Amino acid sequence: MALATIDPEQAPKQSSPSVHLKWGEFWQVISGPRNLIASRPVLTRWLLALPGALIAAILFMAAMPVWFPEGAAGIDHFVMPVVLFPLIWVCFFTYTCAEENLPRATLVITICIGMHLALIASAF
Repeated sequence: MALATIDPEQAPKQSSPSVHLKWGEFWQVISGPRNLIASRPVLTRWLLALPGALIAAILFMAAMPVWFPEGAAGIDHFVMPVVLFPLIWVCFFTYTCAEENLPRATLVITICIGMHLALIASAF
């Protein structure tokens, strides 16, 4: 049994979907999460202020030994994050409560979480 070959010129041409978005389409894709955040501002603020700020502060504290200097005794980079944890959490919590632009607050907290996850991953 012989295999049939298809001549590329005779094959039906398929139109491939365009991967290039126009600016209007780009803003429609981006506005999806923004509209979701704007539709439930109280829930978004609660999620940012409580678990979001806590997760960001814990990751900030966990990443501090990577960039914080050791000090004379060699333990400052371990002790200072633990001592500063309440202040770090208060800063994240206050920011998420005081920020009027919720999509920007979500973006800032998400970027902080991502940066500190990358720092922690780079240490191992």
